[in-house]
Amino acid sequence: MEGALAAAASRFMVQKVADLLQLDQKLKAMTGIKRKMEKLKELSTIIDKVIQDIDSRPSIDDAVKDLLEKLKYLAYDLEDVVDYYDIKVFQKQRSKTFLRPVSDFFSSDNQVVFKSRVGGMIKAITESLDSILLQKSILQNLSQSSIRMSEQRETHSRNSFVVIGREPEKNMIVNMLTKDDDDDESNHGTVKVIAIVGMGGLGKTTLAQIVYNDARVQDHFASLRMWKVVGAEFDPAKIMKSVLQLTAHKSVEISEIDLVMQDLETALSGKRFLLVLDDVWNEDPFEWGKLKAALTCGARGSKILVTTRSQQVSKIMGSSNTTHQLQQLSQDDCLSLFQQFAFGDQAVDQKLMEISKQIVEKCGGVPLAAISLGSMLRGTRDKTYWSSVLKSEIWQLRDEQKVLAVLKWSYDTLPLQSKKCFAFGSLFPKDYTMQKDELIKLWISNGFVHSERNFDAETVGNRIFDNLVLRSFFLLALLKMILM
Repeated sequence: MEGALAAAASRFMVQKVADLLQLDQKLKAMTGIKRKMEKLKELSTIIDKVIQDIDSRPSIDDAVKDLLEKLKYLAYDLEDVVDYYDIKVFQKQRSKTFLRPVSDFFSSDNQVVFKSRVGGMIKAITESLDSILLQKSILQNLSQSSIRMSEQRETHSRNSFVVIGREPEKNMIVNMLTKDDDDDESNHGTVKVIAIVGMGGLGKTTLAQIVYNDARVQDHFASLRMWKVVGAEFDPAKIMKSVLQLTAHKSVEISEIDLVMQDLETALSGKRFLLVLDDVWNEDPFEWGKLKAALTCGARGSKILVTTRSQQVSKIMGSSNTTHQLQQLSQDDCLSLFQQFAFGDQAVDQKLMEISKQIVEKCGGVPLAAISLGSMLRGTRDKTYWSSVLKSEIWQLRDEQKVLAVLKWSYDTLPLQSKKCFAFGSLFPKDYTMQKDELIKLWISNGFVHSERNFDAETVGNRIFDNLVLRSFFLLALLKMILM
């Protein structure tokens, strides 16, 4: 079976190199900007497929890596040329449609400039392509033992993995939140703060989400539950306004902070509320004091649940006696988590099982590392590749650096199309809440996602999104999908 896949991959590459050669010859023989642009669009599609095929192979040598970089730069240049041409054509059509005077740009003189510029771009593209095709033997002779790593649709339950090894901690925090405070005189007239503290990748937000959606917590805080992602920017005024919007279930147009505080006091008065402040970094007690003062108007028993990486944050927020230090998962729990993502419901090869145990041991009980590596390795059963993961130098890094290195590794193995879609997310601010359907529509409108074979663009976009979620690139999206 593996031999057949390798042969198919090799035939694919030979065919694509032949297609590139053919298109290169056609581009040189053609006259007319419009006809050349049509061929450039074909060329862009073929190059993307070649890049995706090379990028998805478990291992490639330095010569191929160098060629891959050149192909990627060529793909970027192609995209720029096509976009530039399409925009100018659209502007011309639009000006004619609305019967407006055609701008000076579309005069005969400027048409010459436009054609000259596009012609220069096309010439640069063909020269780059010629340079790459001189090394066509490298493309055609890529290791035939490499098996293409397929982007498989995950079918295992998303509900099961999140609570692995965290049930006792969940129950403990639920009890802290729902505990009757009537006997706690020190808490009179104040809102109580409970903190979950731990390094990145341990699952602080995951645990908080499970607690937030526990039936006991829902019943205890039936009046009001709120969730606010804070992040690095701790602005008391903005957080107050966000909390007010959460209580009102609509946007708030008030800008004066005194009015916001007054409305917040009215909204919270007499209600026992739970407010989760996720991912807090602020270590300035004065800034926290301003926010806390606005949140002490709720009914007795109101709680604030904080997730943070910093012990200092929990101290300045007054949760010294109610701080839970999140620990790494046990070896067995981490292995169970890894195997769900790496194997799903499939039969497990004994050799791969042994390698997986050694990989998990190096994960150091960090769930995010186990999830990311399991998802990455799910697409291949090549034992040599699994062994290369085990022997990687990233395991020499410190824990938090190790998590980032694992995520980078997982990113490198993504198909090119998925990389583009993920990179598009960098246009949004940190902690921005993305709507899945809207994001997929943006991918489609920007040309990152197209229909493929019998699948429409929306279906392809959903598959890419789900894979990014399962690889932990859209971690908050994953949590929302789990808890819907």
